[in-house]
Amino acid sequence: MKTIKTKFTLTAMAVAFAGMSSLFADTILFNDTVQNGGLFGNGGTIVVDNTLPYPDTGNSDTIKWVPGGDYKTGGLEFYGGKALTVPSGVTNLEYSFYVDVAGSWYMNGFTANLDTGSFNTGTDSWTLDGSAGATGNITGQTWHTINVDLTSVTGFVAGTSVLNGLVGVKNNTDQTSTVFIGDIRLTTIPEPSSVVLLMVAGGTLLFFRRKK
Repeated sequence: MKTIKTKFTLTAMAVAFAGMSSLFADTILFNDTVQNGGLFGNGGTIVVDNTLPYPDTGNSDTIKWVPGGDYKTGGLEFYGGKALTVPSGVTNLEYSFYVDVAGSWYMNGFTANLDTGSFNTGTDSWTLDGSAGATGNITGQTWHTINVDLTSVTGFVAGTSVLNGLVGVKNNTDQTSTVFIGDIRLTTIPEPSSVVLLMVAGGTLLFFRRKK
């Protein structure tokens, strides 16, 4: 039979970990459907599609974008009344994409527009499939994941900065390829060692975050 102290400790741990899970919950912008107010943006044809299922749980639908017209960046936009404040604690933008032809010469990068500045593949911090970002490493006919360090974008402040433009993929050269976007989300990615759990006398749980 569990002692009262043990029961208290286990209950406190469950509540604490549930709180951590909530604290680090993603803000989904697209997964199967558009969420949190985004709209399809810019030139060409862009629709929700299941031609090439995203290899996520349940083989989710994708955003299918065929470049065309004067605008050659496809994704979601958050203009005007659809502007979205980046939640407190969020430092990362993540999305997965697939281009249906081989090679990478047609890719020009990515875009994420904030009210204080826009993400730049040449100067800001990002990774492609977990490695330092380089558009030349993009290959066609395979899924890639990009993570953008929002703290590297000029003027970014979590809880204050606003997505007020396009979040998507640039393709200024090739008008024949099709881009599929499987997932777009705002995330917090804490270092594994940055959140420390301490249990002290009486079963009290304390959390603190290591300063960088």
